[in-house]
Amino acid sequence: PTEATGNLLAEQQALHDFFMKSPGIFCILRGPTLIFELINPTAINLIGNRDLVGKPLREAMPELAAQGFFDLLDNVYTSKSPFKGNEVKVFIKGASGDMETLYINLIFQPILNAQDESTGILVSGHEVTEQVLARNLVTQREEQYKFIIEATQLATWDINPQTNQLY
Repeated sequence: PTEATGNLLAEQQALHDFFMKSPGIFCILRGPTLIFELINPTAINLIGNRDLVGKPLREAMPELAAQGFFDLLDNVYTSKSPFKGNEVKVFIKGASGDMETLYINLIFQPILNAQDESTGILVSGHEVTEQVLARNLVTQREEQYKFIIEATQLATWDINPQTNQLY
């Protein structure tokens, strides 16, 4: 191997290591059938520790069919246009076999070759389930509090101790 080839291989290995050690979700899906080429441990843990490498997405994760993800990914692949979604609700078959509800910030980025042809999709993201559920709980509690105040026709009072103004 030449020095340039050695440098390229070192860079590819460094990129691979980065993906595999990342706390974010990383997957590479190849070809029009979206075969899992690479999936990092974070993503594997999120989807129930399934063995996905070498399997087409439709076969490996059939629960995504009714959620519109296959059409979305097919569109990213054919249009060569990325997709970005925040707090995307996803139903995933977990390690126990039960369906789990997750919220994920996702990016589906087409992978293009030198001829500008789609060869795959890079999936990246971060799970934000805890943040979404916490915010939803706060919103729910605020609505309950507001309802109680309105239903009892009570008011809340606050006094400014410096000015003795009553609000």
